[in-house]
Amino acid sequence: MNFTMTERAVEKRFPNFDLWDRRVRKLGSHGYTITINIQVPDADLIYSTYNPTWLEYYKLNVFVLRDPVFHWGLLGEGATRWSEINLGELVNSPYTNRVFEMAREFGMNYGGVATARSTYGYKGRCYLSVARHDRELTDVELQELSDLLAEAIAGYRDTRGMGSTEIEVVQLLADGYTQEEIAQILGLSRAGVRKRIERARIAMNATNSLHMIAIAVERRLVRVSG
Repeated sequence: MNFTMTERAVEKRFPNFDLWDRRVRKLGSHGYTITINIQVPDADLIYSTYNPTWLEYYKLNVFVLRDPVFHWGLLGEGATRWSEINLGELVNSPYTNRVFEMAREFGMNYGGVATARSTYGYKGRCYLSVARHDRELTDVELQELSDLLAEAIAGYRDTRGMGSTEIEVVQLLADGYTQEEIAQILGLSRAGVRKRIERARIAMNATNSLHMIAIAVERRLVRVSG
């Protein structure tokens, strides 16, 4: 899994990310990982605040294949503590427990994970995992973890390949404005509007403008009134 997404990139996809981030960090004093719409071995979004040295070690050792937390994200329901993950022989073995053993060497002694399905696109699995060095999460904190994941899923916008100018143009198209009207509204030339439309179409792999708007609505980039 690729954990290189920057905080700035994540901010573009989540409204009120700063506040959400602070709330998650209170639960996970040793960091957290969130994934949206998992497509093994990748996802629409993977963001982690865990120790960078641990993330590199995790990647080099391909721990994703044996990580109980990752398997819970794919197969579990609700929220649980790391110490209570139980998915049978698939993840409870010396092979997979090695991940937790190594995590403890980085101060990640306790943790919790919440999982849910996305509410957009192909509705893939999502999970939010937090780590602590001092104690187990309480039942109240596990519920808050689930709530935070639900908030992230509900507010997520799939902006891959799209800048704010392209999104603005697509929104105006969705509102029924012509290219000439959009040019006047944004103070652009018609050629400039066409370039932005074309960039948006390519970014969303759309066949035409109507297809592009439909994809943008599904990704929650624009809204269609009425």
